[in-house]
This record gives sequence, C-alpha cells and structure tokens, in this order.
Amino acid sequence: AAAAGLDVDTAVYVRKLLPRKMAKYWLQRYSLFSRFDLGAQMDVQGWYSVTPEVVAAHQADVCACDVMVDAFAGCGGNAIQFARTCKQVIAVDISAERLAMAQHNAALYGVEHKIQFVCGDFFDVAPRLAADGVFLSPPWGGPLYQYSDTFDLHQPLEGLPVSTAQLLAISHDIVLRGQQQKLHASQQQQQQLGWSHDDEQQQQAPAAAGQQAD
Repeated sequence: AAAAGLDVDTAVYVRKLLPRKMAKYWLQRYSLFSRFDLGAQMDVQGWYSVTPEVVAAHQADVCACDVMVDAFAGCGGNAIQFARTCKQVIAVDISAERLAMAQHNAALYGVEHKIQFVCGDFFDVAPRLAADGVFLSPPWGGPLYQYSDTFDLHQPLEGLPVSTAQLLAISHDIVLRGQQQKLHASQQQQQQLGWSHDDEQQQQAPAAAGQQAD
C-alpha cells in the first residue's frame, strides 16, 4: 500500500478491504464511482471489474433504449449508468451479495427505482428475458488476462460454460423476444382502438378513387 502512495492510516484501512497486491485500485476509486465517499460498496472482484464511470456513461449514452439487460451486473457500475438513459434496466447477477451492493450503489445515484435486480444464473434467466439491448461484461479472468496471447470468441470464457459467440447468440434471442413483444403490444393497441391495416386501406381507397374521378 505504501508503494501505491497512501498514508499510513489509509494504508491500514485499504489492507482491510483489499489484498496488498490490489492496493493500487484504491487510487482509482473515484474513477469507478464518483460518489464513492457516499458509501459505494464493492467486493474484491468488483474493484477490478467495475467499468470506470466515464466509460460506463458513454456506453449508456450510445446504447440508450427502453429496456436494457445487464447480464453480469456485478456491483452495478454499468446498470447505474444505463438507468440514466433507459426506461428500465434488468440487472442480473449470480451473487446475492454482489447484487445487494449494486442495489445499494444505485440508491446512491438515485436510480434504484429504474432497475429490476434479478439474482440468478444468467443462462437460467435468459430464456425468460425480453429487452431492446443486452450488455455483456462476463467474467474475463481478472488482471491476468493481459498475459494471454489471443482471445478466441469461440473458446469458453473463464468460469463460464459458453463462449463469447454463444453469449452473443443468447443475447440476440433476448432482443428478438423484445421486438416481438413490442410488435404484439402495438397490434393489441390498434385492435383496442378499432384500427387495423385493412381499415386504413379501406379509407385510402375511396380517397384514391375520388382523386381519379377529378
């Protein structure tokens, strides 16, 4: 911790939170959560897995939509930012403890009411999800990934039974169901209003006939 430039009291505090070799992440705390001093919570994995807030905010701006699924929500960094730009966020994580941290952190930003927190294995939950977008930030092996020579989309990810390519296919199905639900809702709304495509064509036909007669 001393090597990370911390004073003695802070170093003692950080060592209670993090393994000594990870003390450098303490210096990055405000880049992860700008409201860190309000009581942001992270476990050891969260310290090196949370997307820097500026990056997460940019991703949320680019991917703004009605419903976004954060498939591996962790401590909530991305879900919080998506809640700014999306109508609803579905945050999924297999760890109840980590998901509780995400909910706590979302409250610090005042967006917890826009996030549905789902504790479960994403691969079990996915068949029941429908959304406009899916954000994927799966376990990637921690900092040791930098020593890998290659990254193969078709090889199983660290600690997961599927590859990146398979994750993308699962996500595609979620978005497809979201599109189908929207189409079905639109059709139901038209029926409730007593309006259909056939009605529109029937109304246009007399108008077209009148124009020809003129």
